[in-house]
Amino acid sequence: MAGRREKLRRVGIIPEYRGFTPDGLASGDAIDMTVDELEALRLCDLEGLNQEAVAKQMGIARATVAAICSRAHRKVANALVNGRALIIEGGNIAYSPITTQRPYGQQRRSTP
Repeated sequence: MAGRREKLRRVGIIPEYRGFTPDGLASGDAIDMTVDELEALRLCDLEGLNQEAVAKQMGIARATVAAICSRAHRKVANALVNGRALIIEGGNIAYSPITTQRPYGQQRRSTP
């Protein structure tokens, strides 16, 4: 019996930087982070969205966002504390470009 197929996770950006290494020599094996884990961190921590908004944008359940963020935070902490390289690649993703939206209340004004 086959397991449930993993749902595609929408990401708004393709990472420009695919890896980070500590200053000097990295210790131990590199840590692999998926693109959807990076996207969840970007939306939650950098953009400041709540998990419900992130779930809607990525097309997944809120509980899945919580699990992804938790896993990603652990990986980043491991890389920082233990001086390990962090490689960003893979994941079950679908690219969905970010649309630029004006903040609430701002309207485009036509010039006379």
